[in-house]
Amino acid sequence: MVKKEKKKVAIIGAGIAGLLAGAYAAQKGYDVKVFEQWYQIGGVMAPYEDENGYKWDLGQLLIEGLGPDEPFGMILREIGVADKVGVKRDDREYFFPDFKLEKPKEYQGVKWRLEKLNELFPEDAKGLEEYWRYYKKFMKIMTFVHSLEFSKGLKAFFTKIRLYFNLTPFASKQNWNASQLMESFFKSEKLRMVFISILADFFVRPSQFMGLGVFALNPEPSFDKRIPAKLSWNIKQLYYYSILGGCSNITSAIGERIQELGGEIHLNTPVTKINVEHGRVKGLTTKDGLIYEADIVIGSGGAREIFFKLFEEGVLPEDFKKKIEDVPLMDSIFMVHLGLDPAYKINTYLNGVCTYCYGTYDLESGIDKALSGNYHEGKDGFVIHIPSLHSPDMAPQGHTAMTIYTVAPDTLTEGKWQDKRDYYGDKLLEYAEKYLPDLRNYIIVKAIITPDDWKKRTYLDHHAFGGIAPIMGKKGAPHETPIEDFWFIGHQSESGGGVQAVAIDVRRVMKKILK
Repeated sequence: MVKKEKKKVAIIGAGIAGLLAGAYAAQKGYDVKVFEQWYQIGGVMAPYEDENGYKWDLGQLLIEGLGPDEPFGMILREIGVADKVGVKRDDREYFFPDFKLEKPKEYQGVKWRLEKLNELFPEDAKGLEEYWRYYKKFMKIMTFVHSLEFSKGLKAFFTKIRLYFNLTPFASKQNWNASQLMESFFKSEKLRMVFISILADFFVRPSQFMGLGVFALNPEPSFDKRIPAKLSWNIKQLYYYSILGGCSNITSAIGERIQELGGEIHLNTPVTKINVEHGRVKGLTTKDGLIYEADIVIGSGGAREIFFKLFEEGVLPEDFKKKIEDVPLMDSIFMVHLGLDPAYKINTYLNGVCTYCYGTYDLESGIDKALSGNYHEGKDGFVIHIPSLHSPDMAPQGHTAMTIYTVAPDTLTEGKWQDKRDYYGDKLLEYAEKYLPDLRNYIIVKAIITPDDWKKRTYLDHHAFGGIAPIMGKKGAPHETPIEDFWFIGHQSESGGGVQAVAIDVRRVMKKILK
């Protein structure tokens, strides 16, 4: 009997999307080859390390849905790596210009955050109650959505019926933007900022963001990990998690799984061309001139870089190219990694691993300025992340590994990032000392990453830290393309940004490909 030859799958990019695609394909018996330009796998989930023993995360710092019965956790179990990734449930705290939202030392119930806001903004008491009612309804919908991802047959059928039935209360608000939704609930501009502040991370104005998405960005357990997942039998909230040892432990585990299953990962191997004959993909060519034949090619990473640089002129239809040109991209970030002397007692000032510090209540104009190339230097806000709190081995014994980062324009209106890196690094630390007094006197190690550094590391002409900007009416690059058997995945695809969202969509795409 003649042995049937394995179908060949070539994957461009070894970030989380490309690695998950490779793991699913390898599990199904496909011959998998992953091609990565960088010297290590992981994309923005790869670590940043130095010779002194410090290790910092680069990408998404807290990741949603990694529990064993949550979507991303179930995906890791499906591909056989869940037991190789240690996670710790974590939460985040928020500091605003004149008040803080810190979780109480003693647990005070599911609604403690709303009760605290009620004390601060008594004129909006009715609005907070109405927000809570809608929040629960939205979380019920998300519970059905997550269940549907992993349901089959009759269970899937009845879940869809429940889902559609529960969408009715949101019909009148489905076309509202975040500003409109917040104004319908709250009179106070400061209170509105509590619920939309995270939009700064996405480089999207509240007037451009889908209003109902605000509920998804504010899961109550993300502010207090002690809050139970279930609000009722049919309402389940997801938790946020730190990855023990750093985010790179997820991508490392998936990469090892691909190789266990016979797949190959080629590092330092840029792809220079996607080969097409008669409208069908045939494989790819690497920078060293080697040609790899493949039955299926999957691209991840930068949409413009993939479609405009790797295909020959005339291969892609003009209407499809316009779709790619219209993909709305986020801008970049400015990041400072620190190693701190053991004498600096971080717990004196911060209560957790991830703290958002905001310096403005006018998010709309702040994002306007940033999108026009004006960098706020940290004045409008930043995030403090301390990975050594959940993983002491990410710093030398007794020391603290800390990252301070803030959103920043990909390109400055005036000057160049590299010329101002040290100045901007010191300005960001100066603003951080409002919350971390005397911080600069305890720094042992400092590493600065500018948007220009990000572009070099990610091979992008425009560095979009989180991928596509979630603007109403706009989409990422389609998964299915006009080229037969060429697919596109990742944070610049229609799945949007966020590790869990990318993972769920990769699973969907691979189910189609591997039928």
